[in-house]
Amino acid sequence: MINCIRCGTNNVDGSAACTYCGAALVGSASGAVPNSATMIRGPEMGFVPSRMSGFAIASLVLSFFGIAAIPGLICGIIALRQIRRSGSQLMGRGVAIAGIVVSCVSVFLVASLVPVFMAAREAAHSRACVENLKQISTATLMYTEDWDDNLPRSSNWVSATNSYIKNVRVYHCATDTSGYPTLSYAYNEQLSGLRTKLVREPGNVIMQFDASSGWGAARDTSPIDFRHGGGDHATIAFADGHVLSMREWTVKVNLASHYMFFNPRASAPERIIESGGQQAPPSDYTDRG
Repeated sequence: MINCIRCGTNNVDGSAACTYCGAALVGSASGAVPNSATMIRGPEMGFVPSRMSGFAIASLVLSFFGIAAIPGLICGIIALRQIRRSGSQLMGRGVAIAGIVVSCVSVFLVASLVPVFMAAREAAHSRACVENLKQISTATLMYTEDWDDNLPRSSNWVSATNSYIKNVRVYHCATDTSGYPTLSYAYNEQLSGLRTKLVREPGNVIMQFDASSGWGAARDTSPIDFRHGGGDHATIAFADGHVLSMREWTVKVNLASHYMFFNPRASAPERIIESGGQQAPPSDYTDRG
């Protein structure tokens, strides 16, 4: 038998070429195979030196770079196919396997961590939005102190409050991608120019809130934009200056129960003990998200 130096296949004596890879066979009639020191090296004798697969190297390198592990996984699979088909011309099977394994681990880690990072990012945006409205509501109350207890008019409430804040970026929410980057909030139109003493329950009256694109003022909840917390939270500032991040259903329940409202002259139902009468405000009123 004559052993093929290129692919290792055993061929019958007298064969001129390997029956598997077609390479020219080197050997004596007795089947002895010359060692590498006395073997003539060259393409005419069918001997081609082995080399490392480039795809195998690329697979291992890319596997350490997060999302790049996906092409690294593909490179590893290609490398294994090339190595298998090349006989002994290409090396790097172990490198390719290592690249595939590490790529799989990297892809799994990225897939697991992306939702965590997205949630953390949204939580940061929500906190920033609360801080924005806190500054705006505080500036609104400062305005009333300087203007005989009159609230800003809906037509110029932004410029009126920004005269105290002096930072127009406060009026933009990072989560707002509506195309109106300069104003992400709306003002309760029913408070326009009103004296604060006419607001019966300022802690229950909506003053400013997350709004849909293009709204600067509104008389009702139509433009409230629940853009935080995966799309079911909105940030709301009340006429006494406090700010809450509230769930959509919580806002709807409290509006329907008249424990929060747009009408400054309205009042919430009285708290009645369990002996009968009207129910106390829903406990979720203080929901902060």
